Amino acid sequence: LWISRSYLDEFGIAEIRPAPSAVTLEPDRIHYAFRSSTPGARVRVTFMLKAEHGGPYLGRIGVDDGRDVEIRQFVFP
Repeated sequence: LWISRSYLDEFGIAEIRPAPSAVTLEPDRIHYAFRSSTPGARVRVTFMLKAEHGGPYLGRIGVDDGRDVEIRQFVFP
């Protein structure tokens, strides 16, 4: 899966569960790869993030087959 770099740059990443097997950096995205014992199986991934500041955050998250969604959130200070 990938997450827009502009979004993640606003957070500290405390933990990712499960740990990614690979991380690839691109100018506008960060790609995370996860291993599964069953090929093609869905994998539940949790990102524990800490906001750098309060206010609105906007980003995108997606998978390599082209599906993606917009992330809109507001963090109270």
